[in-house]
Amino acid sequence: MAQSGDAIASRNKAVTAPLLSPVLLAGFTLRPLPPMLLDPLLDRALARMRRSHPAVFDRLRSLGEKEVEIDPIDLPIVLRLQPGGMRPRLRAHRRGAHLNQPGAALRGSFLMLTALLEGRVDGDAVFFSRGLSIEGDTAAIMTLRYAVDGAGIDILRDLAEAGGPLAAPLHRAVEILRRVYRRADADLNFLVSALCAPIALALRRQEDAIETIERRLAEQGRRLERAEARSQRAAADSEPRR
Repeated sequence: MAQSGDAIASRNKAVTAPLLSPVLLAGFTLRPLPPMLLDPLLDRALARMRRSHPAVFDRLRSLGEKEVEIDPIDLPIVLRLQPGGMRPRLRAHRRGAHLNQPGAALRGSFLMLTALLEGRVDGDAVFFSRGLSIEGDTAAIMTLRYAVDGAGIDILRDLAEAGGPLAAPLHRAVEILRRVYRRADADLNFLVSALCAPIALALRRQEDAIETIERRLAEQGRRLERAEARSQRAAADSEPRR
C-alpha cells in the first residue's frame, strides 16, 4: 500500500552529499556555463512533453503558480518548475543563486530524479531509502509524482527531440552517451572499491578489536559481580547470630 505524503515527509531526511559518478564529473565541466543557455532547450522540451503527455499537465493544473524546485545534487544547477496554469515553465539556475523559497523541493541524484519523473522506480521505496528528499509542500510533490507515474515519459528522448533539425543526431548522441555512461559508471565503481578496500580492511580490524575489548570487559564485569556476591556472603556469615 502506498504511504501517505505526511508519513513520507515525517521519516524522510535530507539527501547527503553526492556520490562519485560520471554525472558528478560531467557537472564540473558544466560549471563555467551560464544556466540560461539551457532555457531555450528546456522550453522546447517542456512544449514537447505537453504535446506528448497532455494528461500529465491536466493533472498538474491544480498546482497553479506553485513553484517546485528539482535539485539534482550531483550537478551545478537546480531547476525551477511551474507545472500548473496555462503556461508551464521550467528554468535552470546556478546552484547557490539567491532565489525565492520554492513551494516545494525535490532533491536527489540526477539519475534518481530522472527515474522517478519517468515512473521507473517506486517512489515510496526511494523516499524511505533516503535516495530522495522532499521539502515544503509534500502534497505538491505527491501530485507531481502521481501525475507522471505510468505516463511513459522519457526525459532524454524528449530533450533530443526538442532539438528540431538536430533531433536525429541528438538521438544518436543520447544512445552513445548511455553506453558510455554505463561503462564509465562500472569503471568508477571498480575504482571506488579499490580505493576504499584499505579503509574497509582497517574498519574490520577495528571492529574485531572493539569486539575483543567488549568481551574482556563483559568477562571482567562478571568476575566483579561474582567477587561482590562472595564478599556479601562472607559479610553475612561473619555477622553474630542472635
